[in-house]
Amino acid sequence: MLYPIIEHLFSAILFLAIIIFFELWVQFRRPVVLKVWLMGIVFSIGFSCAGNIYSFHYGYNRWLIEIPMTIMSISALSFYSFLFNHHLKRFVLWFGTAVIFVQIFVYLFYYYIYNIDSGVNLVENPKYKLFNITLRSLAFLVFVFLTFDLYSKIRNKYQSDNAYFKMTRRWSIFGILAFSVIFPNKLFKTLGLYNTSTSMVITIIIYLIILLYILFRPRFINRTNLKISLSQAFNKIEQQQFSVDDFESHFYNEAFYRNRNASLEDFGKIMKVSPEQLNKFIYQNYTSNFSDLVNKARVEYFVNVVNDGKHSNFTIESLALLSGFGSRQSLYKQFKKFHGGNPSDLLNSTLR
Repeated sequence: MLYPIIEHLFSAILFLAIIIFFELWVQFRRPVVLKVWLMGIVFSIGFSCAGNIYSFHYGYNRWLIEIPMTIMSISALSFYSFLFNHHLKRFVLWFGTAVIFVQIFVYLFYYYIYNIDSGVNLVENPKYKLFNITLRSLAFLVFVFLTFDLYSKIRNKYQSDNAYFKMTRRWSIFGILAFSVIFPNKLFKTLGLYNTSTSMVITIIIYLIILLYILFRPRFINRTNLKISLSQAFNKIEQQQFSVDDFESHFYNEAFYRNRNASLEDFGKIMKVSPEQLNKFIYQNYTSNFSDLVNKARVEYFVNVVNDGKHSNFTIESLALLSGFGSRQSLYKQFKKFHGGNPSDLLNSTLR
């Protein structure tokens, strides 16, 4: 009786994964690398659900059941590594490549050398169980280390009351905790601490939480200004005096744009380049001038502060100053230019 229910639940998760996959395709603008990792997570969940549905009708298949969860875990680690380090750390790259390579090698080895059909669950075979437990335990320990390292970076990097920081911190920590349950669930199932149906129910809950987590991500994540290319991620030599990462670390992470007296000259001193070089860099990377980039960032900050709801007792004047504008009138002018509509209407809509 339980298995038909579990099959229907996997079907529902598969349908949700398809919806969110296309939602990411349409809504997530940049950078493309982060978009690919997120879509990889959603695709892996959908693939895993399809594999489990297949197993209910045609029997277990280790390629359809095990590989998608590995790809999902590696995609999640890569996504967070890119998001918080602004590049794909080599250790994460090598770990992910090694895990996938070892898993494929082991499966091919058993299939061609020992002639064990892919429909046989190696974990449940006493002859190979110890070997699989050892591999999964090692992968689990490394995953815990990487997860803790990411958690520490998030806590240390996003400590201020900046609205972007708080949203990013809450969203990311919740996601890391959700992903962290994947490995223990598989390991505990391998150790025989609970049965297959219990493991499947836990897997369905994890998948649902992760999909909803991605669907209800902070809206500014869809258009984050991290302009990262895959070549930059592996490039060991800096090709410029300063990189996009350096620029955005000072401009966005340290919220330079909230300085009411922000100027091209002052930011040039921080970046240790001339105003002309800085202006050229901004145009090449953002197709904008410094003033528009500052005001757009201030408007986005204002929108996120209002949507956060924790400053509902603030006046528009106070919120304008908090965002870096010199006056209410300046906020209204730039809000209409970069967002459209009226700041008062946005504020009132959140108070209803």
